[in-house]
Amino acid sequence: MKKNLHLLSILAMLFTGFISGCQKSDKKDPCEELISEAAPTYIFVKVVDKQTGANILASNDLTSNEVKVTVGQTTEQLAPQNWRITTHPSTSPYHRVLQFLALPAGEGEYIRKIKVVSFGEFTLNYKVSKKTNTSDSPCSSPYYYSVSDVSITDHPFELLKIQDQILPNFLVIAL
Repeated sequence: MKKNLHLLSILAMLFTGFISGCQKSDKKDPCEELISEAAPTYIFVKVVDKQTGANILASNDLTSNEVKVTVGQTTEQLAPQNWRITTHPSTSPYHRVLQFLALPAGEGEYIRKIKVVSFGEFTLNYKVSKKTNTSDSPCSSPYYYSVSDVSITDHPFELLKIQDQILPNFLVIAL
């Protein structure tokens, strides 16, 4: 009888330990559903007529077929998912401007040659730097990439200014 009682006690302890060990925890990984901590960086370029100041892409109803974007000094076309002509309402400063996704593939200088058929071409440059992340978020990676020094190297350009506020990644070029 003592043997059976002892055996039942051991089985009860094992069963209790097994059941409590298999219960799901309510604690979720806070980073489980996080895709990316930072929004992508976009660069905008408004191309205007140097005589009239009119938006060339809008006034001539140009499409991506009339604009060619190549990587650096090569003939390699920039992937279509990395640039577009925006379709914002005509009252928006973003109406019919070139939008580039500055998706860094590492540190360095990035060069884009843009040719607007029948109007001219220009070179867009930007720099990508790897920075140490000082965030104390458990989801943060130890570093991030920063886009800076956005410029057009072979033509004069201006940064767009709206109500005395300069938009650093929005360039205006006259062709």
